[in-house]
Amino acid sequence: MADENGLVPGFSPSGPNAALYGEEEGFPIADRSLTVQPGEPYNIKYRVGAYSHFDEIYPTHRIRRAANPWMFKRANTAIRYSYQGNQSSVGEYLSRNPVTGLLIAKDDEILFEHYRMGEPTATGSHPNQWRSRSQRCW
Repeated sequence: MADENGLVPGFSPSGPNAALYGEEEGFPIADRSLTVQPGEPYNIKYRVGAYSHFDEIYPTHRIRRAANPWMFKRANTAIRYSYQGNQSSVGEYLSRNPVTGLLIAKDDEILFEHYRMGEPTATGSHPNQWRSRSQRCW
């Protein structure tokens, strides 16, 4: 389960229905020689692999790290939400949904950060690149 206070990133090697996403094979990508890779919405087995190895499948442009990166603060807060009249926590949400990474930030603070299904490793290394899909909420 994710650390719900936001003070440290959480890492889990697995997640809900991970076997469907190719966990036993290390979340594989399909044959790299194919022009069209079977990721979403095709074979579910390749989704985690396709999204976490996107730069190996499609042309990308790498952006270099800043010489002096700005560091986020970390907040000590438990995030709860209500959906269809039911109260829940972010950790409970992650236990039900196949999310490979979730970072919630507000202003200059990280409120929650958790990665799973092999992304990144528990030692802190980042073997795969990530695609980001952001949602701004007020």
